[in-house]
Amino acid sequence: MSTPSPTDSVPLPLLTREEVAARLKVTTRTVAEYQARGELHGRLLGNRWRFMEGDVRAFVEALPCRWEIAGTNSREK
Repeated sequence: MSTPSPTDSVPLPLLTREEVAARLKVTTRTVAEYQARGELHGRLLGNRWRFMEGDVRAFVEALPCRWEIAGTNSREK
């Protein structure tokens, strides 16, 4: 009998669309829109979308850190 490796019992860090929406505090529709625009990468598992934690983290890190107001940040004095 073979003994299971340590990685056999570790679950994959996959999140559902609902879990991603809850973490980001947005609706599942918004998550689907991010995904459709290619901003958030997901994987189709069976007939359901799943998201890796690293992809969600990369999406958040790529978000802007501040609002850009048209004409105020690029104007030379």
